[in-house]
Amino acid sequence: MWSDMSETPIQATLRQVYVHWPAYLVGYGGGALLALVVVFISMQRQWWGFIPLMLAFLLLLAYFFAASLWVAYQKNETAATLILLTWAQLQPTDSFAHIDLGRRSVGERLARYLTTGKLTVIDVYNPQLTPGAALARARSIAGPMLLSDPRLTCLEGSIDLLPLPDKSMLVVTMIYTLPEFWQQGDQEQLLQEIYRILKPGGRLILLEQARQPANIMMLGPLVWHWPAAAHWQHLLQKTGFTIRKQEMIQAGLTVAFRADKPVQFQNRQLDLRF
Repeated sequence: MWSDMSETPIQATLRQVYVHWPAYLVGYGGGALLALVVVFISMQRQWWGFIPLMLAFLLLLAYFFAASLWVAYQKNETAATLILLTWAQLQPTDSFAHIDLGRRSVGERLARYLTTGKLTVIDVYNPQLTPGAALARARSIAGPMLLSDPRLTCLEGSIDLLPLPDKSMLVVTMIYTLPEFWQQGDQEQLLQEIYRILKPGGRLILLEQARQPANIMMLGPLVWHWPAAAHWQHLLQKTGFTIRKQEMIQAGLTVAFRADKPVQFQNRQLDLRF
């Protein structure tokens, strides 16, 4: 059902590189240029001991450059969208909400799955709370949502007020959104708002990048700043969600959660420890 998607994995990878181009230019390009300058100076002054060291540094830099491209390639939004739909147990006639930061592509992919169903995309972007330059570039190249699609409704919201009534949604989806809010309190507030708009028994399908020993050993500094999966698990449980399913996906780079809002009798059972 995804055969009509216009963006190929290679194009999606190149888009990720463009969004993060300063890191590539300064980090990889600057590091390689510095190493070559040291090699040139060492050859001129016959400092032969520096040359193998710089060549080893260049090899390491090339490895992490290739690893960064692999990470960008693995963040396949088409596959991630399919996981959102499958884990949410959605039908083409269902209505649900997707929390986004104006990057557009996942919302449009989700809407294409629907027939008579409705998707409400809520943009919670705030330049003060999400000041990342990469996110701003991603928004700028995404452009406006396809508002001519009758299956799609786009709303502006905030982490402390999603523009939907209490207990109005059975399913909410979200992908690569929470880490853009640098304060944990902001992350918690957005999850609390999602909890508010979900019906009892409703479910949140959440995909986020996660650090774990396997990808640290393989990718090194590329994933050091990612939160561990336990961080997201803690936030969901603190908000009141019950985690029904948790799985590492996309070659262990992403953690997927299905987190349910308990129904009233479940809350009483937990309180009474039945």
